[in-house]
Amino acid sequence: GRPEVPWALAGGEPRDFLGNVFLLWLWWMAEAHEGVVETKDFTVAVLVDKVVDLECPWGTGGRTSLRGLMPTKAPEAAKALQAGKWPRRLGLLLAAHGQEYECVLQGDRFAVSGLRLGEPSEEARTPRLELEERLDRLATFDNVLVGLYDHFLRERFGKGWGTRRQQISRWIAERSQAAVPVGA
Repeated sequence: GRPEVPWALAGGEPRDFLGNVFLLWLWWMAEAHEGVVETKDFTVAVLVDKVVDLECPWGTGGRTSLRGLMPTKAPEAAKALQAGKWPRRLGLLLAAHGQEYECVLQGDRFAVSGLRLGEPSEEARTPRLELEERLDRLATFDNVLVGLYDHFLRERFGKGWGTRRQQISRWIAERSQAAVPVGA
């Protein structure tokens, strides 16, 4: 059945779960599609790194928090997905428009934290030019994140979502099988 997602109910917005499905979709794209997402306007490279927080949407199966380099490769990540836990927060590395970004995204609130925009270029020789460059990078990051979400929503509410959902379910099952030690 469909869970009454506790964190979505607390927020008062019945579609908050879409942010968590977006995180799952990003994770799947990063692993099953080599991290390349072709939006309608640009290409984005996606990598999940450093932070993975998962939680049972029914509020009964607990939480799993993984930290470090490539936490999605940990057997605990596969076990959490197979147990039905949804990603709540992911550490993301995004690259688009010749720029790289690092952040943590909380799905249900679409809240970005720890955003790293990169060092200013050598052309930014004055504090004003440095500020303008940072604002431009921030606007570009916003464009990239909104573009990814728009692409996801087009898929999620498109005719092919049933097939995509089966692909994601199969990916979860395959990850879980690969995580089981030989001879277990």
